[in-house]
Amino acid sequence: MEDLKDGVYRSNLATYYVYQGKVMMRMGGVYYKTTDNFMVGSRYLKDLTEEQMKKFEACFSQCPQW
Repeated sequence: MEDLKDGVYRSNLATYYVYQGKVMMRMGGVYYKTTDNFMVGSRYLKDLTEEQMKKFEACFSQCPQW
């Protein structure tokens, strides 16, 4: 995929959070580090909130790799 805008994306199976080129996926209530390669069929929903941006790096660093 081309460069993604920071924000929240949704596909049939997962929700994706993109911030500064990093992608975090929520599927089945669990968060994973992933890449935009897994975002096929996803659509942009909304911007990240200020709170989500502040906590993104800490959460991302704790997620297992998908």
